Amino acid sequence: MSSGNVTCPKCGFTFNLSYSRTFACGPCPSAALGDCGYIKCPKCKNEFQSPRGQQMRRWKF
Repeated sequence: MSSGNVTCPKCGFTFNLSYSRTFACGPCPSAALGDCGYIKCPKCKNEFQSPRGQQMRRWKF
């Protein structure tokens, strides 16, 4: 997924994915490993699956 803007499905806050990865996901151990397939809203802390994670899930056998 590119570092574009995403909107939280819970609170409606629109934010930059790079900002979320840096500030909301910073303390998460999975953040050091790269894209875990989830996005965390920096405003309400809701964690939701990224569209890329859903797409990759369909291709697994």
